[in-house]
Order: sequence, then structure tokens, then C-alpha cells
Amino acid sequence: MKKIVIGICALWYSVIQPACRTAESFMFTRPIYYNIGATTFCWQDISAATDSTPYGGAFRIMPMYQKSFHSRGAAAYFLVNCKPKIFIAGDASSIQIQETRDVRAEWLGLPATTSGFYSIHPQQKQFGLVGTYRQHLKIFSDISFFENSWIDATMAFVEVENELKPTQSNVQGLLTGQSFIETFNKPSFEFAKISPCKLKDHGLGQITLSLGTTWEKENDFLLSYYTGLIIPGSGKHSPKYLFSPVVGTDRHFGWTAGLLTKLPLHDEDSCYKLHLLFAAENNYLFHNHEFRTLDLYKKPWSRYLQLRKKDNPDTVPALNIFTQRVKVHPRSFFNLATGLSSSINNFQATFGYQMWASSSECLRFAGNCCVPQAPEIESYGIAGTGTETASKSTITTLAPNDTDCNGNPKFVHLHRNDLDLRSGSGRGAFSQALLIAVGWMSETSFATIGGSYEQPHKNTALPQWTIWLNAGCNF
Repeated sequence: MKKIVIGICALWYSVIQPACRTAESFMFTRPIYYNIGATTFCWQDISAATDSTPYGGAFRIMPMYQKSFHSRGAAAYFLVNCKPKIFIAGDASSIQIQETRDVRAEWLGLPATTSGFYSIHPQQKQFGLVGTYRQHLKIFSDISFFENSWIDATMAFVEVENELKPTQSNVQGLLTGQSFIETFNKPSFEFAKISPCKLKDHGLGQITLSLGTTWEKENDFLLSYYTGLIIPGSGKHSPKYLFSPVVGTDRHFGWTAGLLTKLPLHDEDSCYKLHLLFAAENNYLFHNHEFRTLDLYKKPWSRYLQLRKKDNPDTVPALNIFTQRVKVHPRSFFNLATGLSSSINNFQATFGYQMWASSSECLRFAGNCCVPQAPEIESYGIAGTGTETASKSTITTLAPNDTDCNGNPKFVHLHRNDLDLRSGSGRGAFSQALLIAVGWMSETSFATIGGSYEQPHKNTALPQWTIWLNAGCNF
């Protein structure tokens, strides 16, 4: 109960936060099959009728396709200063240009004469195939407990394609063969690269095993509750690239609980049927361990600074050191849908509203374990000139070298506590959608086609549309 309360509070806190998030290194996008309006409406009628079928079983198959729109907010989420396009310039530029730049070119290994604009255009496609089998428990026993109870198993197979589509414009001062696009994808960057190519992953998103009860199913009124276990499928996201695809819940086990209602709004002897539909589902995901790329506290995009060890003139990209093994607590995400369903004979149409909200992830540094650890950050400092450090530097400027109170050179080491864990967490999201579906339904089978348009409240999620087919039967 304590975890549920904490999850709900975190969810609400995430929703009321300011709209613009920036300089983040990880975005958790809604898995395509977490679309309760698409997956529940119509299926709830056929599956609820298993108490009166000979074998008490029901099955459905559901292909789905989802594609995002271009979003300036999503670009600002990954870039810096809440901008969808950033200005990169070197120290040889004019003072006015240096004051307006977003990124110092030398931190990226570019010439001091460099200047130009860099942007990304995050987009995502998801294809899903959902299969569900439900079995009423009446066939196993005459005990009253099983009279209205059922179990079901759902498997979701997913293919995810992410693309950042980096572009550059008005670029000056680069050497032959150099470009901003290749700079953010160069071999010396071991993590958080910005790939100019599409990134794909596919596999089993998750298996959900649920136990539920249909409390009432009379006179077209339906009330049902379920709870179950979320079992993850395919592997975790890769920290090698920014906005790498995530299949399912990113290897998090979890617990789910949902409520379904169907309220008749028509007369019993009416030639048509009109229902008010409502479905809500909360999912709580347990923690696991991952590698996430972090920034220094109050220094956005400091992952692209250069670091060095004491008395060593060589530098390394900070993101190679700032990618740390952490314990990730996703906490809760919530899905709700409501709408009106009208049917005449066997034809049915549904129009509805849907919302999806997720909590901001909570990250903690992972303890020692029998897996490879990230490099020790305490051995490094922010590179200044020569072999010294410049700890006051930001992604925009190079600060003077560090000195002690007597003006002598001083090497300032970084510490793990200097890292901002929030910069590597998936931020809380809230989106709303309109959906419509039409189809055919009898007492034993159904087939529907539908679609939805989804718009996020903040830039922590993607605007997107979804289409689906949903067909099944009971027996």
C-alpha cells in the first residue's frame, strides 16, 4: 500500500511540473500496447461472456501501429536551454557570438573558428501484436469463489524504431571532413551518441498474467476488476545512443490492477443500445539496474565537457565517465479511457477520450556487484589549459584554471555526488488522446478497427497517432 501511495503522489507531482524539460539523456515512451481504450473496449464484452460459454474460454489477436509527429518540444528535451536548435561556436568567434552560444565548440573537439546551428527531430514508430487468452474458472470447480472469476494471459510483441534526424545549418570554420552530425557520433564517444541513422529493436514486450472477477453482467451492465503480474520480455535500452529504442517496460517487472465498467443509457426494449464506457489501469514497475548518462549538478550538457587526470595532458569525453550504473525506480504509470458506445443490430461504433500519465523515474547509484562498473569519477577533473583543471567551466564557457588561496595551480577532482541523477531519469509524462472505433460484434465474436490521436501536455512525451485492428471470439 505504501508503494502505491508513493507512486500516486509522484505521478501527481510529475504532472504539475513546468512544461519544458531540457538536457535530458533518457525518455521513456509509452509502449504501444498500453492503450487501454483500444485494447479493452469490445473485448470486455466478449471476454465477460465466458461464464455462459461451453468451455469458458476467449481469445483475441490485435495488430497495432503507432507513429509520432515532429515535435520541437521533444528536440528541446534532448538538447540544451529548452531550444529545438542550438548554436555552437568556438572561442575565436566574436564576444557577442560567445555570449549567445549554447555550446563551446572546443569541448566537442572542433576548431575555435567554428560556428553554426545544430538540431534534431525525434521521431518514433512502433508496431505491436497483442494476443490474449482468457479462461473462466468455473470449469475447474463449483466453489462459489470461482463463479465469476477468470484468469488471462496477454503477450505483446513489439518492434520500435527511433530516429533523431540531426541536421546542421550555417556552419563555418570546420575542417575538411568535419561536421556537427559526425561530431556527436564520433568513435571516441562511448555513450549518448546522437546517431544520424534509425535505431531499431524488436522482441517480446511483456507477458501479463491476470486474475479478475466480473461482479455484475446483467441488463447490459458490466463491472469487472483484475490484478496481475507484469513479466518483461526483451532486453534493456542501450546507453550507447541517445533516444535508443525501448521494447516494452525496459526489463522491469511490475504489478497491474484495473477496473472496467459498462453502464447502459438506453431503454431495455430499445432497438439500439447506448453505453457509457470506463476503463482505468495502474501499473507499478519494480526497480532494476541500468547504465544511464548523467550531467553535473546545475551544469546541463556537462556530459560533453572534456575531463583529464592529474598531470595528464590527454583528455577524455565526460560522457564516457559520467555514464554510471544506477538503480532505476520507474514507479507508476496510469491509463484511463472513457467514451460512448452505440450499437444497432451487430454494428457498433465507439467514440472516447483517453489519458496516459507516468511518474518521473527515481535513480540511485548502484552498489558494488559482480558486473562491470563505470570508471571512477574521482580520478578526473574538468579539463582546463595545460594539465590543469577548470572546475567552474560549463558547456558554454571555459573558466580560468583552478588555483588555491595563494594563486598556485590546484587540481580539483570531481566526485560522484557532483552528478545530477535527475538528468538521466525518464521524466514524468502526461498525454491525452481522442479515439474512435467501428466494427461488428455478435454474442460470440467481434472485429473492430480504430484509431487515436494523442497530444502530450509537456515535452516529456511524443505527439502521435495510432491505428489498430482488434478481433476475437469466445467458445
